[in-house]
Amino acid sequence: MAELKRCPFCGWKAEKRVIETVLGNKTVIRCTRPTCYLSYPNAFTIWHNGDTAENAEWWLTAAWNRRAEDGK
Repeated sequence: MAELKRCPFCGWKAEKRVIETVLGNKTVIRCTRPTCYLSYPNAFTIWHNGDTAENAEWWLTAAWNRRAEDGK
């Protein structure tokens, strides 16, 4: 799994978690700075919806690590 880039808003470290809920599992990537916009509950989230945890994490990590200057 690719390493997470820092938060695109504030530059702080990001963390990834898998959260088990009544509706199913979801993977969350959030900024660790409590005052940042991308801190919880405004984190990047993907519901697994029957997909494997590894595949869901891959898609979410790719979305988090994408930056406008990458040109992709």
